[in-house]
Amino acid sequence: MEILNAIRKRTLISGKNLEISVSGYSMQPLINDGDMILLTYSPKYVVGDVIVFEYEGNILVHRILKIDNGYVCCKGDNSFRLEKVAFSEIIGKVES
Repeated sequence: MEILNAIRKRTLISGKNLEISVSGYSMQPLINDGDMILLTYSPKYVVGDVIVFEYEGNILVHRILKIDNGYVCCKGDNSFRLEKVAFSEIIGKVES
């Protein structure tokens, strides 16, 4: 998974966007199971951005709630669990 995410990041940094399919319900009603989302590279993230990141061996799509010393705190719009994610673990930002 780590190698695949590194390839995804390099693709985004090179200026190309990625389209990926989503499975799950944590971002409903904004993003639904089976939706396609477009990822872009962003050198900067702000509260409210929806990001894709690696977390405990999984790829998640969640919204940034807080930014603190090189980390973001985020969660799914339809989820109760909070994650603390290092900027280095962020793969890209969901383009709206």
